[in-house]
Parts: sequence; structure tokens; C-alpha cells
Amino acid sequence: MSKVHVFNAGPCLLPQVAIDNACAALKDFAGTGISLISISHRTKEWDAVMDECRALWKELLDIPEGYEVVFLGGGASLQFLYVAMNYLEHKAAYLDTGVWAHKALKEAQGLGEAYALACSKDRNYSYIPKGYEIPTDIDYFHITTNNTIYGTEIKEDIDCPVPLIADMSSDILSRRVDVSKYALIYGGAQKNAGPAGVAFAIIKKDLLGKVTRYLPSMLDYRNHIDKLSMYNTPPVFSIFVMNETLKWLKSIGGVDAIHELDVKKAENLYAEIDRNSLFRGTAAVEDRSIMNVCFVMAEGREDLQDQFLAFATEHNIRGIKGHRSVGGFRASLYNACTLEDVQALVDCMAEFEKLLATQKPFAASAVEQLAAIVEGAGHQFSRLEKYAGQEQLVSAVADADALIIRSDNVTAEVIAAAPNLKIVVRAGAGYDNVDLAAATAAGVVVMNTPGQNSNAVAELALAFMIFMARTQFTPSTGTEIQGKTIGIQAFGNVGRLVGAKAAALGMKVKAIDPFLKPEQIAEAGAEPVTDLKELYSTCDYVSIHIPATPQTIGSIGYELITSMPKGATLVNTARKEVIDESGLEKALEDRPDLKYISDVAPDNYETLKNKFGLRVFATPKKMGAQTSEANVNAGLAAARQIVSYFETGNTRFQVNK
Repeated sequence: MSKVHVFNAGPCLLPQVAIDNACAALKDFAGTGISLISISHRTKEWDAVMDECRALWKELLDIPEGYEVVFLGGGASLQFLYVAMNYLEHKAAYLDTGVWAHKALKEAQGLGEAYALACSKDRNYSYIPKGYEIPTDIDYFHITTNNTIYGTEIKEDIDCPVPLIADMSSDILSRRVDVSKYALIYGGAQKNAGPAGVAFAIIKKDLLGKVTRYLPSMLDYRNHIDKLSMYNTPPVFSIFVMNETLKWLKSIGGVDAIHELDVKKAENLYAEIDRNSLFRGTAAVEDRSIMNVCFVMAEGREDLQDQFLAFATEHNIRGIKGHRSVGGFRASLYNACTLEDVQALVDCMAEFEKLLATQKPFAASAVEQLAAIVEGAGHQFSRLEKYAGQEQLVSAVADADALIIRSDNVTAEVIAAAPNLKIVVRAGAGYDNVDLAAATAAGVVVMNTPGQNSNAVAELALAFMIFMARTQFTPSTGTEIQGKTIGIQAFGNVGRLVGAKAAALGMKVKAIDPFLKPEQIAEAGAEPVTDLKELYSTCDYVSIHIPATPQTIGSIGYELITSMPKGATLVNTARKEVIDESGLEKALEDRPDLKYISDVAPDNYETLKNKFGLRVFATPKKMGAQTSEANVNAGLAAARQIVSYFETGNTRFQVNK
């Protein structure tokens, strides 16, 4: 059987030598003739394992005097309670950077005063908060150094004026740690240290015993220190495998050696995510985790998610499905994951991109009309679709003077292979699948065909309005759109078509566009509005048609949405980036009468759907241009633009000037 490449978030991939030794010990532990899972923890053979495991922790992390290492059941989740029980006397502060950090905080709040000093939930935990000041009147400051669900990581030990406590479940042993800066380091073993079933705690002993509350015996760290982690029967199998994992880590050079390898693995995978036109990372670049790499399909390619998962499975890639809070994919690169494993995933992603080079071929009727336009102007017409790989495209363009493409990737290699190439036209509005720099350097004109899908998008916007007005066609009583007011944000080709269709259905139409004069909007049949807040506050429906630019990204948030009238619906067939998703969620929470619909799911869609039910809807993929008419129109426009360019030099739609 071919090697399976495992990227599970936990329990994780373990070194093969640890697995082999554990299998042997299950049959005969330490030459006793007794299975590991039947051995008494009161034997000298087991004492030797416990002693060796503690010593390896201290050696690998250079743990100073005054600290002790204990091994406990219950996982890191039980440690959340241990922390508060043993350290919280007056109040504590937490850095809220993800689900597990928030759960740790919640556990502490059940015992006393605890609060989030800083939080990154506003952007779905995609970054590590910065610029906060740690107060000196707290019992401790708690951090989670690596966030497995969201793929962010605190990569350096912070200076802290109060006892610092860290959950290092998923990045322990991946880098050198200055243990002396911490009062407590804890975590579940099932990422880098071993299998599930045991947690570790590295404890500064002189900071214990400071709380006045009653401590249950099992939750008092001092009891576990005094009894050398055998206050009760320890999880012998999990500790044995942990010890074997630590022995393996020492044998390959320890923490410094594995850190170098872990960084290289992460860099290789992030480089492919950033290069590949089909994917994008979700975490802030400066905070990207080297343990958990989170990524999703690129904008407009969301519909390929399940297809890529299936493709990856066929290529023996396992465990990359992302957490439901983020979606997409998550590749966990824990210590036992190899460079070979990562390269297999990188190769799989690159191969999938090549395979998808022509996943959107032109309709047969469009091809016939394309040929008629091109050949009618005296040019030769050749067709290449559903080719197996990029090398076939490179070979096919050798004599080409012009290219009409859809989702084909026109790379620098393709351009270099086409010495006669003068023009490339992307049949559609986007053109991020063309290497503009390489084209410009080669003197190749690149164009798109804007406006060819305008009617398709406009019809979708109206359909969305009716869909939500009729409560998603459920038995619930709905409303009519006739007599309602629609506000159109951006009154270009699509916006004007939306306005005309809405007016024909008996709606009152208002519009705003910073690039148009009020009289131009009025001439096009809409009531001009110059203030965005006024548009939102006076319209039953607002249809968004703005591009995603640095100025518009995240511009539609809580304040605008909550200014909408009672029962209003926000319709987004533009780009998801223009919505402040945390603001949208809060608006829907505070205003149970509002609705939101889009043809591209927000990152927090599952959360929104679970919370708000029929008040929220998103299509599984970008739908605006998904009509046969738009397909044909874009192709014909591309053919006409090429003919016009060769006949008159017309570069009206050039995008690489």
C-alpha cells in the first residue's frame, strides 16, 4: 500500500519507532512477560519509565531548578479548571485567541473574577492581539500559544509582570522555551508529545499554595508533585508512548533540530498556498502557525472544496478538513510529520490546480460563434479544452497570436512559450489567473470582458429578494416586494439593471454611487442618495454591488446594518470581503428582524446559519455568472475584442497598462 500522509489535528501522527515499541510492549513490557496495559504502576519497571519520562522533559526543554513535571489524566480541558483552582485568588486576565482560550477563560469565570484582556474574535480569531498592557493587580495572565482551529501562534516567550500561565498543547516541543518566564506550562499530549489520554504540567513549585479556597485532592497540583504523578493510577499506556516519543525527539537532535524542520515544513506549505491560484490562507501572515496551517479555496472557487478533498484522498492525503468554525482545510504539521508528507500535499495542490485549468469550458454553441467571429475576420481558430496538465497548454500556444481563456492559468511559462503572442482576453471580469507582470514584460496585452454577466447578477439579486421575502419558500407566511423600497449601493451596469427590474416589479428605487452625479442616477430611473447611512436606514432591501478594494473591505458593518428599517434584508452579490462579518453577526443578534443573503458564504456562515436559521442564506458557490447566457456572452465579447485589437489597435478593456 502507498504511504498515507497524515495531517490530523489531534490525536496526531506519532513517530513510527514509538508506535513499534508500544506494540511490542503491549505484548511484553520490559521483559516482564506482562502486557503494558496489565502492568502494575507500583513496579520498578514502571518506575523506570516515569523517571525517564520526567528526565527527558527536563532535558529537552532545559527546565530549571524549582520546577516539576507531572503527568495527569483529563487532558488540557481539565487543566483549565486546575489553573483556576490553584492560582485564582482575586482576579485573572486571559488572552482570548480562539475556542480553547475562550473555554479556559469561561472555566475560570466559574470560580472568580476573570476577563479577556485582549481578544481577536472580531476577525474570527485570525490574528494574535497586540499592543495590550498587562496589569500588575492580577493573580496571573493566561495565554494559549498555538490555536489549532484558527492557525495562529505566539512564537516567542513574552515578558510578563505577573505569573504567566500557558496552554502549549499544540506547539510544545516544537521550539525552545524559556521555562523560567512561566509559572505553569500545560497541555494535552496528543499533538507533539504523545497519544491522547494524558496531559503534562510544568509547574513552578513555589507559586503553589497561595489560594485560600478549598482544593479537592485530585485538583491540587501539590499532591501530584508529591506522589510523582501517581497520586492515583496513571494512564500507563499514554505515558509509555509519550516517553518513546521523547526518546525519538532526543535521538534526532532535540528541540532545536525539530524546530528547524518544523519551520521548513510550514514555509513550504505556506509558499504553495500563496502561489496557488485556487487557495488562500486564513491567518494573518505575521501570526501564521508552524503547527496548524489553515487555508480555504480562493474567492470564487469555493465550490471546489469538496472536489479537492476527494482529490486529496485519492492521493493518500488524510486529515486536512478544516474545523467547522473556519471551514476549508487544516494541515497539522506536528513534529512527526515529515518533509515528505508536506511535499506530497504541496504536489497534490499543484496538480489539482493544473487539473482545474479548464474546468470551465465554453458551451458548444459559444465555441461555434467564437469560431465564426475569429475566422470571419480572417484568423485561424484553434480549440484546446479539458487538457490533462499545464504542459499541454504550454505546447499548444507555441504558434498562438492570441488567447481566449476562462479559468486557464496563463503563467510566465505559458507566455514565454508563445513568442508570437500579442493579446490574452479573459472571458469574464476577473483576471487573477493571468501573470500580468510576465505579460507586460513580454509586451502582451491582457484584457477582460466586464459587464457580460451583468444581467445574470441582476436577476440573481432580485431572485434573492423574493427568496427571502417568502421565507426561503418554507410554509411560513412571507411578504411581497411590490411597494417596498430597494437601495442599490453602486449604480454601474449591474446596479442599473437591478434598479430597472425592481421598478418593473413595483418597487421604489434609491441608489448611491460616488462616481456618478445625482442627476445621472436620476436619469437612470433611481432616486439619488448621497449619504450611505441614509440609503441603509430608508430601504427595505439593500443590494450591494461594490468591488472589494482597500477602501471597501469590511466597510459594511454593525452600524450600517442596524440602521436598516424593521424587517429589512441585506443582499450581497458582490464580494464577501466588503462585509464586516463579526459586525454582521452582532447586528443579527441585536436585531432579530433583519435578514442577510449572499452568493458567497461568509467565513462564519455555519455559525450564522446555526444561530439565525431562515434569516440567513448563502449559496454553496459564487452564482452571479453561472448562466449559459453569461458564458456565451463573455466568450463572444472576448472574440470581438481580439478582432478589434488586431484591426484597429483597440485596447479599451486592457488591464495591464
